[in-house]
Amino acid sequence: MGWTPCALSAVTTALGLGSLYVSHIIPVKMFGFYSAVGVLLGLGVLFVLLPVMMETWPLAEEAKRITSRTAGGTTRRERLLRSFANFVVVRRGIVAPVCMLILLVCACGVLFIETSVRPVKFFDPQSVWISDYRWLEHRVGPMASIEVVLGVDDRSGLSTVEQLLVVDDVERAIGDLDCIGATISAAAFAPSLDDLRSGAASPGEGGQTGRAMLKVFGVRDPVVLRRKILNKRLDRHRNLFVENRYLNENSHEDLWRITARAKGSGELDYERVMNDVRRRVDGFLEQYGSLQQHIKPVYTGSAPLVYVAQQELFDGLFKSFCLAFGLIAIVMVVLLRNVLAGMVSMLPNVFPAVVIFGAMGWRATAVDVGAMMTASVALGIAVDDTLHFLTWFRRALDRGRTRRLAIIEAYGRCAPAMTQTTLIAGLSMLAFALSAFQPVSQFGLLCLSCWWRLWWAT
Repeated sequence: MGWTPCALSAVTTALGLGSLYVSHIIPVKMFGFYSAVGVLLGLGVLFVLLPVMMETWPLAEEAKRITSRTAGGTTRRERLLRSFANFVVVRRGIVAPVCMLILLVCACGVLFIETSVRPVKFFDPQSVWISDYRWLEHRVGPMASIEVVLGVDDRSGLSTVEQLLVVDDVERAIGDLDCIGATISAAAFAPSLDDLRSGAASPGEGGQTGRAMLKVFGVRDPVVLRRKILNKRLDRHRNLFVENRYLNENSHEDLWRITARAKGSGELDYERVMNDVRRRVDGFLEQYGSLQQHIKPVYTGSAPLVYVAQQELFDGLFKSFCLAFGLIAIVMVVLLRNVLAGMVSMLPNVFPAVVIFGAMGWRATAVDVGAMMTASVALGIAVDDTLHFLTWFRRALDRGRTRRLAIIEAYGRCAPAMTQTTLIAGLSMLAFALSAFQPVSQFGLLCLSCWWRLWWAT
C-alpha cells in the first residue's frame, strides 16, 4: 500500500535537492547532487532492509493496535483527528482564504529579498576571528582588496615609464574615492614620477646654465631627457616588478597590478564599491582618446569575488527553485491526471518556502548560502506529505467515499505519520542551529521552520 507514495516522494525529494546542481557555487552544487543520490539510495534501504528488520524484531504493540482497528475500535488519537478534519472541512470558507492571504502577503515579501555572502557574517560577532579582524581593520587598515589589472598591449607604443605614468594616474584616481582606504602599485617602488607629467619644463627649471647645457646637447625639454634616463633605468629593473608580482609580461601585452583596499569591509556594499571603481577607472581612461583601446582594465580580488558570489547566490536560488517547482509540478500533473489539480496541489508545497523567505524579505534579513539551499530542499520534502495525503484521498474516493469522508480517512491514515516525521526531521535540524558557522546555523533554523509550516499547511 505504501510503495507508490514512498517511491514518488523519494523521486520528488531528489528532484528538489538535485535542482541545486544548477548553481555555480560548488558547495551548493555538490550538496544538491550527493543529497539527491542519498535520498534515492535510502528508498532502496526502506524497501529492502526495513521489512527484514520488522520481521526479525516484530512490533508487538503495533500489531495489537492494528488488530483493534480491524475489529472496529477507534483510538483517542483517531477520534481527535476526525474532529480536526471535520473542523477544517466545515470551515473551509475561512481556512482557505486566510491561507491564500498569508501566501500572497509573503509572496510580495520575496521581492525584497537581499542576499549576502560577506565572510564576517559567517561567524558570531563575538568570536575571536571577527574581533581580530575588526581590530586590524580599525588600527592597521582596510582588509577587503580590489585588484585592478591594466593590460597595455604592444601596439600602444608606450614605453615603460609612460606605462608606469598611466598606472600611477589610475591608482591616484581610485584612491580619491571615498570608499577606498589605501592603494599600492608598481609606481610606489619607482622613483618619483610627479615631475615627469608635464611635456615642458617649468619656468626657471635648472637655471640659465642648465638650459644652455641642454641646448648644446640638442635637448630642448629637460622633462623629455629625464623620461629617457628613467626609462632606461626602469627597463633594466623590470624584473624586480615581475618578481614582486606587480607586473606580468607576455608576448602581446604588459599586465600592471593595482591593489586597492576598501573601507568598512565588514558592512561593505560590494556592488556600490565595484560600480564606483569601474566608473572612475573607465572615465579616467577616456581622457587618453584613441590610446584607450590599447589599455584594458580587469577587475578581480576578494571584494569583486564576493560581489559576483552574491549575485550568483540570488540567481541560483531563483533558478533552482523554479526548476524544482517545474519538475515536481509535472510529476503531480501526471499523478493526478489533471493539469489544474496538479497545479492546485503545489500550493501547500510552496507555502513553507514562500512564507519563510517572504518573512525574511519583509524583515530585510539577508539570505546567505545556507538559507539559499532551504527553498529547494523544503519544496522537495514538502511534496512527500502531499503525495501521501493525496494517495489515500484518491483511494478513499475510488472505494466510493464522499469527498468529506475521503478527507477524514486521509487524515486518519497520514496525519500521525506526518506529525511524527515533521517532529523528527525538524528537531534533528536543531543540531545544525548550534553551529558557530552562521550559514549552517541558518540552514538548520530555516529547515525547522519550513517543516513546521509544511505540517500546518498540509
